Amino acid sequence: MTYKREENTTPRIQSLQRALDILESMIEENEIGVTELGKKLGLPKGSVHRLLVTLEDRGYVQQNIETGKYRYGFKLLEIGGIAFSKLELRKAAAPILQDLVAKTNETVHLVVLDKDEVVYIDKLEGTETLRSHSRIGKRAPMHCTGVGKALMAYLSKEDLDLVIQKRGLIRYTDNTITDALALQDELEKIREVNYSLDNEEHEIGIWCVAVPLWDYSGKVIAAMSTTVPCLRLTEERKARLIELTLQAGRELSKRLGYRLSL
Repeated sequence: MTYKREENTTPRIQSLQRALDILESMIEENEIGVTELGKKLGLPKGSVHRLLVTLEDRGYVQQNIETGKYRYGFKLLEIGGIAFSKLELRKAAAPILQDLVAKTNETVHLVVLDKDEVVYIDKLEGTETLRSHSRIGKRAPMHCTGVGKALMAYLSKEDLDLVIQKRGLIRYTDNTITDALALQDELEKIREVNYSLDNEEHEIGIWCVAVPLWDYSGKVIAAMSTTVPCLRLTEERKARLIELTLQAGRELSKRLGYRLSL
């Protein structure tokens, strides 16, 4: 039987469509050969083979040397595991984020590290107005955001050096830390107090406090923050927001299986 998709008028990249068709058509197969895949998809054997070679190079499929057939590769398991863990993280964080919003009436964020940037995977807003560029799915630099520094503080020296080397310490505002030694001092302080601050370092007029989140293995896997316009801040309110965000971070880390003292 020829494997076909419903027609869609939106333009598609044919080679990508075919590669995805191959992966999806392998769902019910333990292993499958090039000829069988070609018949299933209605594609020339040579085209299928070229696509499989590319997918194999990237780790999405593996070839059984003895049979010559193909099966799923470990890359799919890796991606699936990451996606699942992020969904589980959001699920575990949801009630804590909601409680933090209720207590602060401010915007809270949940982020994860993706290579050398942070990615916002959840955002809840209070009733107070906040003009911020953050949104779910947005990427942001590490060195000048509260959540980024909260994650950066727990990188290995090698990974930290790679991030600085690749991304640089770009200045976004007059408060952005652009000196590597000054940043290292800042990260050391973050490790001592277990929270980081963004004092208008990424956006003028925006202050935030962020905390790292630990999982069951004692690894920092994410960060959460409370973000506030500077116009609504007093020193007393800053202290209260830091306290509430730290409490929320401790509770979420416990939900993620972290049992050591924070």
